Amino acid sequence: MRWSVINLVAFDPGGTTGLAHYTNEHDINFVNDTDGSYFVYRTLRTMQFTPVEALDYLRACVTVASTECKLNVVYERFVPRGRTSARTHQQAPLDVIGGILDICRSPHVTCISQGPSEAKKVGTPTRLQHIGFWTPHMGHANDAAAHALLGLLRFHPDEVAQLYQHGKIIVDRI
Repeated sequence: MRWSVINLVAFDPGGTTGLAHYTNEHDINFVNDTDGSYFVYRTLRTMQFTPVEALDYLRACVTVASTECKLNVVYERFVPRGRTSARTHQQAPLDVIGGILDICRSPHVTCISQGPSEAKKVGTPTRLQHIGFWTPHMGHANDAAAHALLGLLRFHPDEVAQLYQHGKIIVDRI
């Protein structure tokens, strides 16, 4: 039997939405006889979806969130600027963010926005590669992974220390 201690979903909203889902599950069937600790599975799923697919994925995550395993959701803040508003896909990030905020209205979900520059500062390609969060040729998924790392630093700083200490994690790329 496994139970999650950490359940975090990060978004890079847009026409192609990057998504990173990090879980830390304890397997109570495998107990360390020395100190009584459980075996821990650390998993990151990185994906690039259409906005509808990304919001459907989040909806499923919110459905299974509970008092035992709260869901943390982080997303890249998006502010349209004067000259960029003329670009074609500027509405997509706003639509995705609106969907995220609507879906996350649950007592078991914490949802925050993060600036793109702070995520890029923390989630450099070198750092993401070191902990196994980097996916070659998936820019939006990597941006979401950087937000996941920043979200972990905010919500679960001890987990980030474990990631850096142990290096790689199980990575599932969809």
